[in-house]
Amino acid sequence: MGTTTAIPPTTSTSFPYSYRSMPVGAAGTPAGTADGDIPTGWLANASFQSSSSSSVFRYYAVCSAGSDATIRVAPFSVNALNTDPGGFNGAAVTCPTGQRALAGGLASDIAQSPNNFRILRSGPLDATSTGADPSGTDTGDVPTGWYGAERSSGVIGTTTFRTVAVCATDLSTAPPGDTPACQTARADLAAAELEQDRAEKTVHKLKKKVAKAKKAKGKRAKKKLKNLKKKLKSARRDLNDADDAAAEAESRVTQLC
Repeated sequence: MGTTTAIPPTTSTSFPYSYRSMPVGAAGTPAGTADGDIPTGWLANASFQSSSSSSVFRYYAVCSAGSDATIRVAPFSVNALNTDPGGFNGAAVTCPTGQRALAGGLASDIAQSPNNFRILRSGPLDATSTGADPSGTDTGDVPTGWYGAERSSGVIGTTTFRTVAVCATDLSTAPPGDTPACQTARADLAAAELEQDRAEKTVHKLKKKVAKAKKAKGKRAKKKLKNLKKKLKSARRDLNDADDAAAEAESRVTQLC
């Protein structure tokens, strides 16, 4: 999830506010973010309407090392303030069955003047929410979607916005070890252990060959021994890497399963 705040906090009548704030996929843009994308960051824009002072805004993103979270998108249009109907609009997006919303937000597909738009509503919906009304969402509810609405104060025509939710497996209903993230972690661990076993066998074979080569006499034997020692050194490095990878994979299984 992510959010924006003014640093330091201000009560200025110049109205500092956010007009774009949403999770994005690998493309890094609202227009490039689509259903099924893995959230990789957060996009936010803010405005501080004052000719006599300034403010620094700080953007936050909470990042997870292991998650099966994906993005769900609901586009909507906001007309100019002087059109009918115009001025504001919004949309709700719902997570698939068995998932819950971890975060959400909304933004226009293209950057606009901050004087033209501002976030009117942005918040989670629960299973009992009626349409796009988040007023029924309360403490302890399971978030199943997100609602976002935007207000126009300009006359620049129609602009496309997107309400976005970050959805992940609801672990309270998923059987232990049955989440997609856990299954992937187990598969990664199995592959890491196979590579670890292969590396161990390679080191064991080379150690035997080195021991045998040490008993041989002559220049050829010395050259062969030298090459075998190089291979053994490389194989030991590979084994160390395989051990580290297996330990990391095992740690992910512990975290996710």
